[in-house]
Amino acid sequence: MSSLAMVGMTAMVATFPPAVVAAYGLGNRLISLAFLPAMGMGQATDTVVGQNLGAGRPERAERATWIASGAIAGVMLAAGAIAVLFPEPIVGVFLTADEAGRAETLAYGTTYLRIAAAMFVFMGVLQVILGAFRGAGNTKTALVFSVVTLWVARVPVSYVLIFVADWGTAGIWVGVVAGDVIGALAALAWFARGTWKGSLVDAEGEERSRRGNDEEEPATAQSVE
Repeated sequence: MSSLAMVGMTAMVATFPPAVVAAYGLGNRLISLAFLPAMGMGQATDTVVGQNLGAGRPERAERATWIASGAIAGVMLAAGAIAVLFPEPIVGVFLTADEAGRAETLAYGTTYLRIAAAMFVFMGVLQVILGAFRGAGNTKTALVFSVVTLWVARVPVSYVLIFVADWGTAGIWVGVVAGDVIGALAALAWFARGTWKGSLVDAEGEERSRRGNDEEEPATAQSVE
């Protein structure tokens, strides 16, 4: 789903001049670097939530998720502030001095990074919440919100802003940000409902556990005899 969404976004961006396409690719690489702390915190949350739900401590799992969300929000806020204050030097590192269209690419890339910085906090929190869903065994919910982020928000919003509202390149940058913002808010709202706490053990797992216990009892009795 993610790869198809990226193909769709690239197809829309490809309708612009080469400098815009280059800036889009460069901006995405920079965003992927900022994404690493969020991904790491999401994977850690996955483990913590699974452990605590398995131990019958759902409230501790929920508290850990909120703490992780606050921690990554702080980290991503700092990263976003750096991106807003110093976008040109950051983008310039990835461009060679003699590169064709360097000035134009740098200008587009700087604008993209500044606008994308607004989604850093949302991007981090979204990964933590998705990690909590995965840790609870609720992987389908994590999939749904990934789809919401890309296919309900990012791709359609970008299309409307670029081709319908005629925002030009601003439609690309804003569409990318809208995806993570909408996805994070939707995931947070669902997480706050608390229904994910009962997702770790399903009926099938309980049935397998009962069958295992039934099979062990006769063997134990026989060994005693």
